[in-house]
Amino acid sequence: MADPTPPPSAKDRQLASELVKKAIARSRAGDHETAIEIYLQANTLAPNPLLLSNIASEYQQNNMPDEALNYFCMYLDKDPSGTNAPYAISQVKLIKRQLGKKFDASDVCATPRDDDRPRKTKSKEPREPEDRPPIKDPPPDKPPGVTPRIETAQRDSGNPTLMYTGVAAGIAGLAATGAGVYYGLQAKSISDQISAQDPANPWPPGIRDMQNRGQRYENMQIGFLVAGGVLVTAGVVLYIISRPDGSGERSDRTVVRVAPTTNGVAVFGQF
Repeated sequence: MADPTPPPSAKDRQLASELVKKAIARSRAGDHETAIEIYLQANTLAPNPLLLSNIASEYQQNNMPDEALNYFCMYLDKDPSGTNAPYAISQVKLIKRQLGKKFDASDVCATPRDDDRPRKTKSKEPREPEDRPPIKDPPPDKPPGVTPRIETAQRDSGNPTLMYTGVAAGIAGLAATGAGVYYGLQAKSISDQISAQDPANPWPPGIRDMQNRGQRYENMQIGFLVAGGVLVTAGVVLYIISRPDGSGERSDRTVVRVAPTTNGVAVFGQF
């Protein structure tokens, strides 16, 4: 059996600490590529799981999500209950969402497997046709399943109600997007503070509260950005369909039909 790797000497630890300080300085200067190289050198001299988390954060800030994902998972494998574990888990979830990858909430680094097992289906016996009257085609002016038909005179000014609703939705969407950006900056600020911590020094009190606050900011960032995108899209659609029609090729009436669907209702017709 091979001997375990000997612990780093005091000289190696001191040199690694100096390299970490240089890496932090390069990171603050925006030179993340150099910071990564220095962090790797420090981890070679004095291996420390926290350095893996720092390296992952630098890759993330350098727009290299695959490498960041790899090092966050390396950190979680080395120290699954460590101080930086909640932060690393949240970043793995965020990166996988951005890359369109699925993940298991109980083990975010594991690759979920699709269930390929054949599923049993109940065979249905053919039923005898019932004596039913023939189905008649619906009148051409009323498609099947159509419920209320609303007809209103078209105005040269379009539909102001939809227009105002679209503008209001767009403004609300921009506000939500701005809130998402704000909370994202707050989360990144906390991430930078944690990443800049020298692993040779003890963690300051309240680090858990800081990590939890960063997680909340990240969740709020995602929620506001998604809501903002939906509202802005809805506002643009409503505004477009509410514009006045000056082509003269449409009929003199605006016809809106509402029909039930499996997902709710569908609105169609001539706007």
